[in-house]
Amino acid sequence: MMREAFPGVGVRRGIQYRSGSEAADVEHPYFWVEAKRGRKPLVRGALSQASDATDGRKPLVVIRDDRRPPFMVMWLDDLLPILEEWWKWKEIQSESPDG
Repeated sequence: MMREAFPGVGVRRGIQYRSGSEAADVEHPYFWVEAKRGRKPLVRGALSQASDATDGRKPLVVIRDDRRPPFMVMWLDDLLPILEEWWKWKEIQSESPDG
């Protein structure tokens, strides 16, 4: 799913070691991605794990509860600049004659 959203940036599964802290679950150049799956994964614990393990990339957690669509969690302070850039892009697109 992330490979399709970010073509050409080398998104791939991370290498997992016993502790799980040596690499993100999904390698991405901007995000430190932790992936959790199960009946009721612990969202806050997963975000804390990603925050503690990151090498400077923004922590992002993708969670898939059993038989439910996946959702993601990240710190609001990390999300707001992304939304700000998206909003600027959207405004430029709406002002263009092709928009």
